[in-house]
Amino acid sequence: MPVKNAQPFLTDCIKSILSQTETDWELVAVNDGSTDNSKAILEQFAQADKRIHGFSFSLSLARALSLSRSLSRSLSPPVLHDFVFSLFLAMVRAFTCSL
Repeated sequence: MPVKNAQPFLTDCIKSILSQTETDWELVAVNDGSTDNSKAILEQFAQADKRIHGFSFSLSLARALSLSRSLSRSLSPPVLHDFVFSLFLAMVRAFTCSL
């Protein structure tokens, strides 16, 4: 998940991901040089939950790292305004399990 000066939305976004019923996921959040407290928020959540990883790089390196660090069978790019992420993951899980 790309992060750039997302302090007003980042906590709600991550809490939304944490509150879903699906538990088999990994969040790779990459901070693209934010000047607000986004980095600190990512670090706090990463310390509290081993499925959350926060990194700080330029955008191109951030995207490459996100893909290379993912351990999941399926990749999905959550965005900060996407609060239906739990439904999306449930649909991905249902689809990949039926293959």
